[in-house]
Amino acid sequence: MEKGPKKQNSTKQTVLFLLLPLLALAIGIWFSRFGAGQPSPPLKVGLVFNDPLSYCAFGLIESGAPNYEIHSFSSYEELFTAFNEASIDACLMYAKDLEKLNPYKARIEAVTSYLNLIAVENGKTITSLAELNGDVLLPDSLNSTAELLMLKKMLRALEIEPRLVFESEAGLLERAAGQEFGIMLVPPSMSAKVIMQNSAYRSAFSLAKQWQRLISDTPPAGSVFVVHEDTKIDNLRLKSCLASIERSISFMASKRKKAAMLIAANGFLEHSDNIRKTIPHCMFVYLEGKAMDRPLEQLGLLS
Repeated sequence: MEKGPKKQNSTKQTVLFLLLPLLALAIGIWFSRFGAGQPSPPLKVGLVFNDPLSYCAFGLIESGAPNYEIHSFSSYEELFTAFNEASIDACLMYAKDLEKLNPYKARIEAVTSYLNLIAVENGKTITSLAELNGDVLLPDSLNSTAELLMLKKMLRALEIEPRLVFESEAGLLERAAGQEFGIMLVPPSMSAKVIMQNSAYRSAFSLAKQWQRLISDTPPAGSVFVVHEDTKIDNLRLKSCLASIERSISFMASKRKKAAMLIAANGFLEHSDNIRKTIPHCMFVYLEGKAMDRPLEQLGLLS
């Protein structure tokens, strides 16, 4: 009676012995494809280097391979094409241009700045939007933009009607060189170019901060970090990327001069003094999750 179970156990051991090589082979194939030894590809991030909104990515540039692969574009149109063709995994861009991306492929991961214009005054008489009167100069690139809609909404709330005069950026810089203006409203990318031309020029106020006081609400979103839905990047690498952007924004707020030097040393063509004076005008902020909802909603309400 004892011989039956022993024979059965012997048969099981034989089958297990024959299956072990096949099991080992299967495990080997799995690890070769998905195991920890197979490094995930770097996150391909698209930036337009001649635009200050990309300053907040200087931490990514410093980190370098194998975590991040920075793709520099000379224009946003080139960046949008690359994103829509999935040749990059993510990008920093203006929130007002989100409609230029495939809406089914673009996922907003963070808001990185508020929409803003800087009032540059030749003198020291104006401290708020409410004090505007007479001619206010603006670059013609702001015509039909979210920034102009933001400005007009605030002027209506204040019930004032200064005369908005549009000129080319070159024309405005020429005026600045000859001190031929009273006040102009310019985007952050242009503010330092004007202010640094003469010691009499100063930043009178920021439109985003005026919005917070006048509207008593979060300003509209200015820039965002967007990820392509088809990206194969693992979640840990994406979180690391976002954490680096958040640290960069925090560093610019606390150590502006050192941050400007690091930004200038990492591929940005501007002088560090120019970058240092531009940083506070960019209104950088790091918002993710539900914190993004209000600034994105405010942007949508402008149109």
